[in-house]
Amino acid sequence: MGQSVGASVLDQDLTSYTFFDVGLNLRYNHSPKFGIGASTSYNLKDYQSGAVQEQPYQDLSTLPLSLRAFYIYSEKLDFYSDYTLTRTKGDHNGALTLTDSQSHAFSIGAQGDYSSKLSGNANIGYSTLNFDNSSASKQDNLISQIGIKWTLNPKSSFNFDLSRTFSPSAQGFSTFGTSFRVTASHRMTEKITASAYLSLAAIDYTHPPKSSGSLQDATSLNQYGMGMSLQKAITARISASGGYDYSYIDRSVENYGRHVLRAEITGRF
Repeated sequence: MGQSVGASVLDQDLTSYTFFDVGLNLRYNHSPKFGIGASTSYNLKDYQSGAVQEQPYQDLSTLPLSLRAFYIYSEKLDFYSDYTLTRTKGDHNGALTLTDSQSHAFSIGAQGDYSSKLSGNANIGYSTLNFDNSSASKQDNLISQIGIKWTLNPKSSFNFDLSRTFSPSAQGFSTFGTSFRVTASHRMTEKITASAYLSLAAIDYTHPPKSSGSLQDATSLNQYGMGMSLQKAITARISASGGYDYSYIDRSVENYGRHVLRAEITGRF
């Protein structure tokens, strides 16, 4: 659990909310080559601030349930198929919204070490999103989650991340986002690591109706980003990091640049 205060590019607004998150993940290897798994979690975001945009915020709760079957190719690599049912609810007080929904997602993938230099988790699948709002027809699309690490040598590596997924908005939209990010990391000394990244993202919004009737037209947002950071291990359990991020947001009604300087200290106990 925790508290988050900041600016959301997804909601195009200032946000302040308390979040609660709890999860459970189980796996059973039925034989040396086959296994099954299940996972679930509960996430709640309790918003404290009103929106500066027209659409007010609503509290969000998300409950996914995943079932997975594994083929154990080797000690370091699994192939799997996954089905996930996700239920999302919003505290909208009777307003017309697209938050209340359930989604079905089917995917296949592989996780582990693909070679001596390539490792990670990659899957591709298809998702269908059904709304409780009777004005909204279902949405479906190709989805994927890819996180691959390419290790050049003991000091340098590249990370490639690709995501295509549906997600709810606190302002009652339905969003489908595609994002790609490549990150280069280099260990300069035993305690200092430098990294830099480039990113691209495209988000499609479907707006809830303002009154009974058909949905409003969909809009989109494109975001281009870059950044760099340094991380230092102070002790075995405490580390500090700082960096700079720049993003350019391009919408149908406006475009602007966003600069962020950040510094943090992380402790593990």
